[in-house]
Amino acid sequence: MSKILVPLDGSAFAEQAVETARSLAARLDADVEFLTVHEPEPPLARLGGAPVRDPLLDTELRASLRDYIMRIEGAERARSTFPVTAVFREGAVAEEVVAQVSAGGASLVVMTTHGRGGIGRFWLGSVADRVIRSATVPVLLVRVDGAAAAPLERLVVAIAGSDEDEQIVATVSELVDLPRARITLAHAVLPSPTIAAMVPVVGPPPNEMAGVPAPDMSVGLRAADRHLESLAVPLRARGAAVDIRVVPAGSAARAVLDVGTDVEADLIVVGTAARPPVARMFIGSVADKIVRSAPCSVLVCPAKPRQAAAP
Repeated sequence: MSKILVPLDGSAFAEQAVETARSLAARLDADVEFLTVHEPEPPLARLGGAPVRDPLLDTELRASLRDYIMRIEGAERARSTFPVTAVFREGAVAEEVVAQVSAGGASLVVMTTHGRGGIGRFWLGSVADRVIRSATVPVLLVRVDGAAAAPLERLVVAIAGSDEDEQIVATVSELVDLPRARITLAHAVLPSPTIAAMVPVVGPPPNEMAGVPAPDMSVGLRAADRHLESLAVPLRARGAAVDIRVVPAGSAARAVLDVGTDVEADLIVVGTAARPPVARMFIGSVADKIVRSAPCSVLVCPAKPRQAAAP
């Protein structure tokens, strides 16, 4: 991870992502790039009681944002040893954040999940939501709730049992200080849908279902346990303390969140499914529920698109 992009909206709350980015940059020897975006919609002014568009107010807002991001850059350069840059863009905010990821070569986006700027903008809630649906690099959503950002030392990594699991573990290996980390690899084993599909939607179950045993999840539990142990090996080899949790559950998201609460996690890591760009509008119910409900920071790792097989 050679460059960390930090979107800011002018609010003190949003700036609390800077501490996390600074800590990561110092350890990873990475550059930090601050970004703010002016969305060119002139604010409303009132003239004779009727709202009208006032281009002068929009010009002032643009100047305020530009001055703001330059002040942030100067302050960070004065206190840090790693390279720091600032970028000012105009356009739709989420789209400009994603565009800057590609234009600036960012490896990671670090942002708080909401913020309200004193200069009239409120976007880091909805923007974060849209960025994680489109970004091609991991997005770290810092959940601070008015307190100082927690160190990323107690992690819960949601393991889906997919091809992306090793990619997610590799990202975690690079991001955190493994000798200080306590990592819980968590996987929820859901009941087979086959039994549920046999039960009628309406009416009592037929008599022939009375003798059908509850679905046996032992095979899935054992397979998941082996998979998690294989993922734990390289983490343990690099000094991390790794626990595994294979949980029979009705909801994968709820199971991961419960594990996070149990271990008092600083960070929950979750991946998104590899989908075509249009389908990426929906990042998956598990990731979406974790992002919206986690009491701690969340790292969302997008799956790399699979290459089409050669003819």
